[in-house]
Amino acid sequence: MNGHRRGSVVELLGAPASGKSALAEALSEIEGVTVVKDHRRSDLSTLAWAVARAWPVAVAPPHDVDRLRWAAWAGRLSAASRIADIRLATGASTVVFDQGAAYTLVRMLELRHRQSGNVWWWSRCLETAGLLDLLVILDADNATLARRVRDRDKHHQADDLPPARLHQYLTAERRGCHLVADVLAREGAEVRRIITTDTPVGEQVQIVQEALARHAGHQVR
Repeated sequence: MNGHRRGSVVELLGAPASGKSALAEALSEIEGVTVVKDHRRSDLSTLAWAVARAWPVAVAPPHDVDRLRWAAWAGRLSAASRIADIRLATGASTVVFDQGAAYTLVRMLELRHRQSGNVWWWSRCLETAGLLDLLVILDADNATLARRVRDRDKHHQADDLPPARLHQYLTAERRGCHLVADVLAREGAEVRRIITTDTPVGEQVQIVQEALARHAGHQVR
């Protein structure tokens, strides 16, 4: 955990339609909370620095991933700590990442199978565990997630998958999220797992607030 930071850093992680956007919106209504999903124009220099820092990885995407998207992931992962510091320095007391560093570690899991990429991926895990005061895993069963994916308005790449493929996709997404969460927990990050079918958004907000209050209390001691 980052004892030197004045403020808290949280990330919401989960498969598509697990409820990240709903929780992020609810948290954004709390005074002092800033949600980071789409970066600001003022972040561009930080992101460019981060891509340069990740250059050997950023320019070598897997064959099935767009080159620009892969470079953006590498940059976002390397830049997460600086972006959090910038938001905290400009008035936020809590920064909440929706699709932040942990999400990007899931997207870049393929690197674990490369000799050089494996070292880079694990180094970013250590950085991410040090960055996050709280990682919230939002989850639901595949049937619920599939129904939500079909019913929601915003488009996702999974929308057009047949049922069997969608089930496989959601299983892989959930497995990747829990794998990364387990790695970060072993490196010291606090992880809370919430089943969104059983926990209304208001209760989810309370879980986050209580976890951060406990963390702040430990810092004071």
